[in-house]
Amino acid sequence: MRHHPVVYLLLIDDYVQQMQDRGIDELRVCSEWVSNIMFVCKKDRALRYCIDYRGLNTVTTMANYRRAMTP
Repeated sequence: MRHHPVVYLLLIDDYVQQMQDRGIDELRVCSEWVSNIMFVCKKDRALRYCIDYRGLNTVTTMANYRRAMTP
């Protein structure tokens, strides 16, 4: 998991709790599909909650779908 500054830890806990209260997110322990949480600064210095899907992208396989060519 990603290391976060101490200042962000309460923000992360609050945001995750809000998502769980709304039924958007649910707690999973020890899953290979877990992705890291990160905060990114916006132009107005506010923080945007983001999810780092790079780990998930390494374990998924790309499926190539091609349309049938019609003459």
